[in-house]
Amino acid sequence: MRHDQAILGPDPASHRGDKAVNLLELEPSDAIGALPAATPVSFDRQAVGAKYDAAGSALLASSSGLAWSDALGVELRRHLQLQCNHFVQPANEVVLTVRGATQIRRRSTGDREQRFVARPGTACLCPRDVDVQYLQLGKAPLHMLHLYLPHDLFGLASVAAGSRLPDQLIYTGGIHDPLIEHVGHAIVRELNAPGWASSTLVESLSISLTAHLLQRYGRTPDHTRRRLQGGGSRGSGLDARRLSRVLDYVDHYLDADLSLAAMAEVACLSVFHFARAFKQSMGVSPHQYVSSRRIDRAKQMLVRSSAMVEDVAIALRFSSSANFSRAFKRAVGVTPRDYARSAARTARDAA
Repeated sequence: MRHDQAILGPDPASHRGDKAVNLLELEPSDAIGALPAATPVSFDRQAVGAKYDAAGSALLASSSGLAWSDALGVELRRHLQLQCNHFVQPANEVVLTVRGATQIRRRSTGDREQRFVARPGTACLCPRDVDVQYLQLGKAPLHMLHLYLPHDLFGLASVAAGSRLPDQLIYTGGIHDPLIEHVGHAIVRELNAPGWASSTLVESLSISLTAHLLQRYGRTPDHTRRRLQGGGSRGSGLDARRLSRVLDYVDHYLDADLSLAAMAEVACLSVFHFARAFKQSMGVSPHQYVSSRRIDRAKQMLVRSSAMVEDVAIALRFSSSANFSRAFKRAVGVTPRDYARSAARTARDAA
């Protein structure tokens, strides 16, 4: 992505779709070895965005290369009088309009034309392998957030007796869905200023979004809907041995790029079931727990060592000290430097 320009997108703080957001300082994290292998589904930006590139769409930002891009592919694009002729959809795609308004016309083989006006908050779904005859956008510029889901979100879609996600979603557009909009805002926030547990947060958002899509816009059997909605057996959380393994793993790799998939593998569960069981056991979601532990680690480093803020940011895998300082202040209420000074004064007074 280009780091030298302001990118327009939704304002995650106010949940408005017509305000500018600067997506700056997005550096990919270095790879960390010795982590349990997940089941990645790589986000091939050229493949999923080819139809938009060919039609002259401007790519403003992308998650390609970021640590969590295997969990959810993201593109922020500016479209102007887009005209895409016949194509076969390469990925499960959710599109959210974040700025502008214009008419959209589209049609898949065997279906009637879908025609609607896209405004901030309007969403569209296009499942993988759908044969699209055409996609046309009007003359007014439109900023849209494109979310590309993996073919099989770490086994979540396989709960439907082995059937896959692309066979279950419907091709629909012009919808207004608060959860889709919420996920879009949260994703932009992570692009703009990565938090304490970006990977686990984005993976959690991917699971929530996928389960929601299967419930509301899928051809999913009733028994699977009940499982996704939590109407089936909930179990009793993680047993003591699994929970201990997961917590030890988190503490050991706290300065690495922890992923929800890796944590689930330690527990020998699917990501979907692990996330629910962990929250039942701990009272917080995995990404909230990881965030809390990293905040504690940051406080310890700032108080117990002479490490500079920049060093702490690098150790905790923030792309910059500015991003670290913003996340720290959001969580603690003061900047890292102010926290370190206050802790030093308290220690001197107690001596």
